[in-house]
Amino acid sequence: MNQVIQSSNQYILFDPAFLADDDSAKLFFTDMNDDASDESADKPGRGEARFFQCGPHALVVKHYLRGGWLARFVRDQYYGCDAEVTRAFREWRLLATMREKGLPVPKPVAARVVMKHCFYRADLVTLQIQDARTLSQYLSEAGFKQEGWQAIGECIKRFHRHGVYHADLNASNILINQQQELFVLDFDKGAIKMGDLWKIDNLDRLKRSLLKYKKKNTDFGFVSSDWAQLMSGYIHS
Repeated sequence: MNQVIQSSNQYILFDPAFLADDDSAKLFFTDMNDDASDESADKPGRGEARFFQCGPHALVVKHYLRGGWLARFVRDQYYGCDAEVTRAFREWRLLATMREKGLPVPKPVAARVVMKHCFYRADLVTLQIQDARTLSQYLSEAGFKQEGWQAIGECIKRFHRHGVYHADLNASNILINQQQELFVLDFDKGAIKMGDLWKIDNLDRLKRSLLKYKKKNTDFGFVSSDWAQLMSGYIHS
């Protein structure tokens, strides 16, 4: 279950398992935006992300930022008059759907949208995945055995089997924790889709990302045979 509350021009979608009532939701968002209350950290994916603590829960908040040439003029505003179709609300609901399907994604906690004249700014809060590094960080320090690459292929296939489209699948959006478990992040503009052509695009985008890292750093732990193992895991799972 989830709840949506509105206060003036602010809309908050949240999981009541973490935020019991309207007052706690408002306090929660006040706390997370207090620069003195947590430490900033760079995170993968498009957006500005920070760690913070809310009671016993270790959380991360992503502030949605524009990419591309438009970001030079408009940093974090998007057009929209309906909170339900904003990036934050759509990503929150997609994450919740994927969690219900048992897919390895962060647990959504809350999303906030602040409207002004049919434009909005937005934030998304999820549970932190503890003691994890991105695939790009991992491969910058060490390589994978073939079983690891096969596991990545199997993981991607799980998402595709459920029709989950990732708009920017790359080496910075795959996390690996200390138990070698895999998670996928950053489903901004993601969706549930029919068909198969987009699945090929997903895989090609990930491969281009790995090759780009390899071009920048020849010691990056990725070679052509690794991709063959990833595809083996994908095809045979």
